This record gives sequence, C-alpha cells and structure tokens, in this order.
Amino acid sequence: MTNAFINKVISNVREDLAAHYGAAFSDDVFDAVLQRHLAEATITDFVPVLVEAEMVHLLDHHLVAA
Repeated sequence: MTNAFINKVISNVREDLAAHYGAAFSDDVFDAVLQRHLAEATITDFVPVLVEAEMVHLLDHHLVAA
C-alpha cells in the first residue's frame, strides 16, 4: 500500500475512535501507539489495524488518561 493510502486509513481510524470514545480518546496516546508500531513495523500495511486494536483495548479497559 502507498504511504498516502496508509495515512488516510490512519486518519480514519483516529476519527472513528475519537467519535466512538469521545473525551476518553487521547490524540497523544494515539500518536505514541502509532509511532511505536511504525518504528517496529517491517511491513507498514498492517499498522492501522494494529494501532486500532491496541487503542480499543486501552480505551475499553480505561487505560488511557485523556
């Protein structure tokens, strides 16, 4: 996938999580999770899925301090 496409998917994931979780969502935590996955990724195609899964876990278990 192209970087532009992955960036669009990441943007959509961010917007969807923010809409669903409201004030519990944190851009700073999202950015930290995203940066960690990008740094560790050999193939970036799966980064949006991994970031979304980790953020849902953190938000569902109230592990994010907004």
